Amino acid sequence: MPYNASQKRILHAALIVIANHSISGTRMHLIASEAGMSSANLHYHFKTKEELLTALMQDLGRIFSEKRYTALEDCQDTLEDHLRALFQQKRDQILLEPEYDQVQLDFWVLGQSDEEIRLKFQRPIRDWRNHLISILRHFRPAITQQRAELIAHSMVSMMLGGAMQYLGDPSFDLDAYFDLCLDQTLNSINQSQPVVNDTTS
Repeated sequence: MPYNASQKRILHAALIVIANHSISGTRMHLIASEAGMSSANLHYHFKTKEELLTALMQDLGRIFSEKRYTALEDCQDTLEDHLRALFQQKRDQILLEPEYDQVQLDFWVLGQSDEEIRLKFQRPIRDWRNHLISILRHFRPAITQQRAELIAHSMVSMMLGGAMQYLGDPSFDLDAYFDLCLDQTLNSINQSQPVVNDTTS
């Protein structure tokens, strides 16, 4: 759903507060303070913390999707360039906007004990995988659906794993890690079928 200017300000404030305090440590008055508004004004837009968390999850899914598609806009029409752009986009996001991954990982943690959050968390991850599958099947139409799904699952795990390791230890070499992820992904794809052409006809 489209958000008005006040709601967007609240969602951004929630992102900052959760990144600093975790979901469990976040209180609505902290978000209101970060947004520069009264608690009453915040509650006018989002009546409960649960409602605000749901909106934030949905908004993060939208942001992540937009970032992925934007990263592909200037790509050469090859599978390797598309995959490289996606790994590069994730690397840049982790380095330049770590709060997005901090909050996403915190939602994952909360989802282990909250079934409703877990189900809502699955939706943007499923959209992410489906996007990857569509790219794989576009450039490698002979690859099986099952194989494409497994490779997409692996790529999501690689990217989330890179975020988790870097956020836990900033000395973690993201460049070398994502270079290896690209090589391993391409090897998995090339083992699935002979490489005939890197573009569809």
